[in-house]
Amino acid sequence: MLYAHDILSILEPAAPYSWLDSVTRRGLVKPSIAEATGHGSRRRYNDEDALALTVIWRLAVAKMPTGVQRTVADYLQSFPSFPTAGTVLVTDGETATFTTTSRISSLSAAKGILVVIPIVQLRTQVQHNLEHLLASRNTSREER
Repeated sequence: MLYAHDILSILEPAAPYSWLDSVTRRGLVKPSIAEATGHGSRRRYNDEDALALTVIWRLAVAKMPTGVQRTVADYLQSFPSFPTAGTVLVTDGETATFTTTSRISSLSAAKGILVVIPIVQLRTQVQHNLEHLLASRNTSREER
């Protein structure tokens, strides 16, 4: 289970809380475990939410339109076991396509690609960051 501060700690470059709040309020990525239900309650995310938020943050940093961000978020949350090895997200700012690394050059020539995000490698990075976060959280508890 991940809270907002956990999600923000794994995003690179660092993202402000206002971005995460905006993404959640607009419904781009909703917390799978629990929504905040009022004053003092907190949103709770799972690992797949962390991946989707990381991808959306990368698109936001690249100044991709909200429509592209929404399309990608919807897809990632609809198919949580996706993607498979070699899958990349390719976008030209108008459309977003999940494809394989071997097809990037043909797509690039046809569309003038602006952003390529290697989803599987990003998933590995997110998992590593989450493991590090949880290990440091456990170390802090043991020291008390």
